[in-house]
Amino acid sequence: MALTSVDIALPGPGRPPLIGVSIGRFHMGAGTSQARLMTGIKQEVLDSVTEAGGIPLLIPVDCPHDAAQVMAALDGLVLSGGQDVDPSNYGQEQQVTYGATETATGVPFSRPKSWQPCALRDSSELALYRAAKAAELPVLGICRGMQLINVAEGGTLHQEILMPGAISHELDSEGYVHHHFVRFGAGTRVRDIFGVEQYIVPSTHHQAIARLGDGLVACGVAEDGVPEFIEHADPRHFIVGVQGHPEKAGHNFDGYRALFHHFRLECQRRAIAREPRFKRA
Repeated sequence: MALTSVDIALPGPGRPPLIGVSIGRFHMGAGTSQARLMTGIKQEVLDSVTEAGGIPLLIPVDCPHDAAQVMAALDGLVLSGGQDVDPSNYGQEQQVTYGATETATGVPFSRPKSWQPCALRDSSELALYRAAKAAELPVLGICRGMQLINVAEGGTLHQEILMPGAISHELDSEGYVHHHFVRFGAGTRVRDIFGVEQYIVPSTHHQAIARLGDGLVACGVAEDGVPEFIEHADPRHFIVGVQGHPEKAGHNFDGYRALFHHFRLECQRRAIAREPRFKRA
């Protein structure tokens, strides 16, 4: 599905939607005298929002305002990828250890230090998601963001994907991204967006949804049963999660550009509905 400039045009008068993007914090140069605590996000996420016609606004984990205040100023929310969600958020003990000296992706139950959960980020993003949902704002969760949506709705995660018959879902030691097919459920929002029964997804995750959260549908499932796409069953909510990285795959697979496009359209409708706040001269 190729998108044209006509496809990406705004669906009526109004400003481009303001889309909040959650961002993480990390240590650059860990273990050296130049170590610094940094806040940031991969540029591809911001590029995907802007290319779809939205205006991305970054939300740090230590934003001093409460989540409802933040979301009141926005038209949508992207929950971005990053480190693992702390299992205490879904009622489990930590089974994974995180070591600063590990390279690449590590091995099951022994992962890089940079993947270690951040309690502040977890609490911040859970609050943002709940505030966005309460305000009926569109939400797009990417990788960690999809898992966070599931946890927010009472679901659980596999801390490592080790079930019998599981295919490879993560980067290998040389950084190769495994691709595999995912089948979309009939009548789902995601099936309508992609316009096909199955599609290719890039896998770069070592954790996955175990028990699905309340009100969520596993609308795209890998051949081993791992949910790769989720959406909210309530049609009032455009809440979609994708386990892969559409911001990276969009340059090669038009379906992922279509996903950002439809997400922006939903945010645009929200912006237009609020247009009286921004009266024209």
